Amino acid sequence: MTEKPWFPTIYSDKCNGCKGAFKCADFCSHGVLKVREDKAFVVNPLSCVYGCSACAELCPNDAIAFPPREDAHRSMKKGSLLHKVVCRTCGKEFLTDRQTEYCFDCEDKVKN
Repeated sequence: MTEKPWFPTIYSDKCNGCKGAFKCADFCSHGVLKVREDKAFVVNPLSCVYGCSACAELCPNDAIAFPPREDAHRSMKKGSLLHKVVCRTCGKEFLTDRQTEYCFDCEDKVKN
């Protein structure tokens, strides 16, 4: 099965850079997103992990969108880089490629 193109679209009119936090760009370890002029931009779309939409889930302004997922779940194999985690602090479910027990927001609180 050929994978359909999979990468985010960022609506610059909605992106406010998380008021300087840049949650999506900081989260993505694949270098898909970069910050320019206080906004996130897609700079390396082919590095996006097929089926991942974790950056969109982090965006408080719904500025990130992905193509339809109808085929994404079928193409993701067991042992994928992404796994589902339930945050120990707030209970939010999220996808990540890191070994963590905390969502992005709670991880910042635990560190401080």
